[in-house]
Amino acid sequence: MHKEGYCKSRAQIHNRSTQILKSYMEYGCIDWHIQKREDTAASLEAPVLREKLETFIDKLVDNGLKTNTIYGYKRIVSYFLIYCQSKGYQDLSELKANDITIA
Repeated sequence: MHKEGYCKSRAQIHNRSTQILKSYMEYGCIDWHIQKREDTAASLEAPVLREKLETFIDKLVDNGLKTNTIYGYKRIVSYFLIYCQSKGYQDLSELKANDITIA
């Protein structure tokens, strides 16, 4: 359950409806643009990690996954790669057994 007990899809509709009404009240017209999602991958500085992410995304596209699915996988993998980068890794080949554990 999400905002005010709504399921996810209803919460999204509620949020979008609120945005539309606010734009109409503030500007006298409706802003039909959907807000862009944050690009977590932009935080990746290590060139090899960015290349690995791009290769992964290309494979998802080649396999015919839908845009929202690709975005979800990209976000999750980006978080993992950002974590690796924050720990000093510049390439996934530097990871060794037991370097990453579940707390």
